[in-house]
Amino acid sequence: MSQNKFDQLVIEINALYLAIVSTYKLDHLINEIGIIYLLSYERHIHP
Repeated sequence: MSQNKFDQLVIEINALYLAIVSTYKLDHLINEIGIIYLLSYERHIHP
C-alpha cells in the first residue's frame, strides 16, 4: 500500500469517526434538552 493511499484511508476513517461521534453527541444533547424541557413542563402543569 502506498503512503498516499494509506493517508487517504486514515482521513476517511477519521471523517467517519467524527461524523458518528458528532451524531451521537448531538442525539445525546437533544435527549437531555428534551428531558429538562419535559421536567420543567411537568412542574408548570402540576405545581
